[in-house]
Amino acid sequence: MPMNMVEDFPNYHPLIVHFPVVLLIFAAVFQMLSFVMYRKEFSVATLILLLIGTISVWLASNTFHAHPMNLPEHVSGIFETHELMAKYTWWLALAALAAKGVSHFFVSRKWWSEAAVLILLVGASITVSIAGHHGAQLVHMGGVGPQGKFLESH
Repeated sequence: MPMNMVEDFPNYHPLIVHFPVVLLIFAAVFQMLSFVMYRKEFSVATLILLLIGTISVWLASNTFHAHPMNLPEHVSGIFETHELMAKYTWWLALAALAAKGVSHFFVSRKWWSEAAVLILLVGASITVSIAGHHGAQLVHMGGVGPQGKFLESH
């Protein structure tokens, strides 16, 4: 039986969700590197990774959000934590993007503005990692998602 690539997924969330994890963590790494090697190229790379990462957070948690239903009680708690960490990730990434924009374009990458961006990016990296961990628990331990199990169908 041939696999229909995208059509075999009950929704697009699993196809999108890995982008914010990688992009936000790499943005934090590039931001850290900019403290060691203070170069405009690292600032531009951080800005691009952060912009695409923030957009992908929005897409994964809103447009392509998986809508579970009839979750067992122990799985429901995992899902609530997953959702909360996704919201925290969104707000931290958005704040980091705004701070990076101000730092890069308006205050000439002062150390204090770059430090603020780094703190926000480390926070976003932590929350996206926790959200990802809980997402993995939902799929691999709770059985949510494979073949549409516990998901609304649209």
